Amino acid sequence: DKKLDVFGEIFTFSPFEKVLIFKEKKAIHNSILHVTNSTTGTLVKDFIFYSDSMKKLFERINKISKNPSTVLITGESGTGKEIIARTIHMNSNRVNQPFIAINCGAIPEALLESEFFGYVKGSFTGADPRGKIGKFELANGGTLFLDEIGDMPLYMQIKLLRVLQERKIIRIGSNQLIDVDVRIIAATNQNLEHLVEMGEFRKDLYYRLNVVPIEVPPLRKRTGDIFIFAEHFAEKYATLFKKNFTNISSEVLSIFEKYNWPGNVRELENTIEYMINLMGDNGILSYNHLPQKLLTTNSAKIPQERTLKSMEIEIISNLLIKYGDSTESKKQIAKILGIGIATLYRKIEQYNLKH
Repeated sequence: DKKLDVFGEIFTFSPFEKVLIFKEKKAIHNSILHVTNSTTGTLVKDFIFYSDSMKKLFERINKISKNPSTVLITGESGTGKEIIARTIHMNSNRVNQPFIAINCGAIPEALLESEFFGYVKGSFTGADPRGKIGKFELANGGTLFLDEIGDMPLYMQIKLLRVLQERKIIRIGSNQLIDVDVRIIAATNQNLEHLVEMGEFRKDLYYRLNVVPIEVPPLRKRTGDIFIFAEHFAEKYATLFKKNFTNISSEVLSIFEKYNWPGNVRELENTIEYMINLMGDNGILSYNHLPQKLLTTNSAKIPQERTLKSMEIEIISNLLIKYGDSTESKKQIAKILGIGIATLYRKIEQYNLKH
């Protein structure tokens, strides 16, 4: 005999090829949502920051999260717009309800309507004979994240606007109205106002989405976050690859600060993953581990006048910010730097780095 765990219930079976589970449709639907769309915080834990601009952004998130108002997140590609959307959801009253994400630019135009609204069985050739639940129904009671909203075709913009106004949907092939209670968070790396002027985005939908605007600054405008992100990703991939990460050399940090990061946080994460692959047994990410792109970029050149003292001040200050000012923290910092605790105290005093 074997045991099968289905949605928390144990079923015992012997020679049977199939197990039939009789359960209320709504209960099964909710169980599937819990398994496939549970917001576990896996992405939200990457929402880390130190810069003043991101502190202000986080304060704004805390203020608007509890309300059901529609949010429009703008920012360059790779700045972490979905992480911010998930953070809003996690801090909202809908935290125990689904968070459903859909990329409006990644779905073929012919399938968009069925993805959003679903369809009843027999609606069209090739359709699932059982019908399909759309993203609006899946997100009912929770949050629907519309990524790359600027890529949505005009005909779907009209349908989306109607849903936002009426809070009702109709599945393809049906004439039955279905009430939906969904908070919309949209995101784009495009200038929607410019698209409106070009006639490629509906003005009425733009104003309907832009109730609470949030602009995410690019990484090059919040260099204070670069060290924090680099350390975070280094620890993440060192753990994943079962390597021992110690620290990032001051030379590498200097290059990181000068680099423009056109791909923003996503590019920084990919860079760190690449470097961890090459990292030696000493656990230090050094100049030799940098990808060629950063080595050949003019903006990545290290200024010759940079002194050892300035690099020491920067590194120790950043480590104090990250680990804290306690005695135990300083012991940990001294270990990371490979120096004695007395030497660390002397440098803190010398450079006036007391917090």
